[in-house]
Amino acid sequence: RRFGEGQALHQRPQLVCIHRLISVVVVNSLPVAPQIRAVMVSPGSRLGGALPIITLSARFFADPTNTLRQMSTAAIALNRFGLGARPEEPSLADPQGWLISQFDAYQSLPSSWQSLPRTTALLDSWLGQQRAVRLAAEGQRSGIREAYLRQGREAYVAAVGARTSSALQTATPFVERLVHFWSNHFAVSVDKLLVVGMAGGFEADAIRPHVLGRFEDLLLAAVRHPAMLLYLDQAQSIGPNSAAAQRSGIRQLRPRGLNENLAREILELHTQGVRSGYSQEDVTEFARALTGWTLPADHPTQNANATFRFVPALHEP
Repeated sequence: RRFGEGQALHQRPQLVCIHRLISVVVVNSLPVAPQIRAVMVSPGSRLGGALPIITLSARFFADPTNTLRQMSTAAIALNRFGLGARPEEPSLADPQGWLISQFDAYQSLPSSWQSLPRTTALLDSWLGQQRAVRLAAEGQRSGIREAYLRQGREAYVAAVGARTSSALQTATPFVERLVHFWSNHFAVSVDKLLVVGMAGGFEADAIRPHVLGRFEDLLLAAVRHPAMLLYLDQAQSIGPNSAAAQRSGIRQLRPRGLNENLAREILELHTQGVRSGYSQEDVTEFARALTGWTLPADHPTQNANATFRFVPALHEP
């Protein structure tokens, strides 16, 4: 359900590597022995909403420690650090060197991703939909929203296909696995329909470019991405004593108020972890500090490449 965690495979990749496909779908979540020899995919089946019928000639072990004891150094590098071996790949003479060499060879945007719209284009579609809804008659607004959601789902399905293709074809499976890890760590959910159109851009622009860099840069890129701001309702958070809230009070409008979702997620999931010493007061104060973080404005003067905006009028003094 979350982009980066167990998505359905919607597109058959050009290169079908069965061993690595099983690694992507199964090995990431179950301790298995490296002796996966073959699978049989039913003829004419399609990697669609569910996996096709697969028959494995492999042994699955419930004890991961026992499994690791039976694995060679090369098998550990391929299966536990990478995404599994491909039939045409030679045996690893230097497994550690093979892993380290991938840091220099990694391409943040593989060929399967390069034809997909980036975050700026996805955000333009979102802002265009918002503008069209504002200008449309009441009876036309639901149709505009539905059209946007269809377009967003197409972008999401294409990104799932690109993700699967890059996992199957990558020459740097160790780093690709790190991409999967951090995409899951900073996950957004497409169950929230507002996010579906930007989920692919989230991995392409927030995760992949920063996966080998500083954690601070990765964290900021993830939590300020439009997908995360929409998913956790940060774009609607307003400081109770901010200028915007004061204007709403004068005009007797119902204020949107402070939203703690992003602050709580950063503390509980992204950084410190649950039961690590922070209090509810810390969450509230952090949420106040984050007020003003929102999406770019739908305005001609807005920077065309902007994907984040700080609005002082929304910030809690």
